Amino acid sequence: GVGASETMLFISGTKDCGVNEELFVGAVMATQGLPNFHVVFSQHPGDQTPANRYMSLGGESRATIVTASAMRGDDAVFGADIVLTYNDASLAVASVAMRRLLVCYYPPKALARFVSETGSMYNPLVTAGAAYDGGTNPEMLVGTIRHIGHPWVSIVSNQEAFLPPLELGAGVAAMVAA
Repeated sequence: GVGASETMLFISGTKDCGVNEELFVGAVMATQGLPNFHVVFSQHPGDQTPANRYMSLGGESRATIVTASAMRGDDAVFGADIVLTYNDASLAVASVAMRRLLVCYYPPKALARFVSETGSMYNPLVTAGAAYDGGTNPEMLVGTIRHIGHPWVSIVSNQEAFLPPLELGAGVAAMVAA
């Protein structure tokens, strides 16, 4: 598991093993040599890849593979310090809403999938400053992860501007008004 003094870098997997391998290997490379970092990769329920395939890519790093049957990726975000993704899907937006540090990373297969899904090369979360751009290769991701420091004040203020906190009861009021 992840220790209380460790920084958890969380990746929610996709159905695509190739994209998952790029994200996982990039995260492992980016955190090698950094004390107190732990990579947690959550397998997508539609990913039929054996978990040990991903673990074999982790080498000697502090990494954990969480299978879909053990825990949903959405639940693991609550414990994450950093969330690594390639897209602007619901988990990324939820990470912004929870004020988690979000890093969008685009290695070749992930970038191709993002462009195919969105028709754009620009992630609105990165454009708005609500997420860090992790680049397109492991070396760029290493630079991003090593550049990030505590406190993450600037990114949090950008996240609040992108997705402002709602007043208690605002959701219910909107549903009643509809």
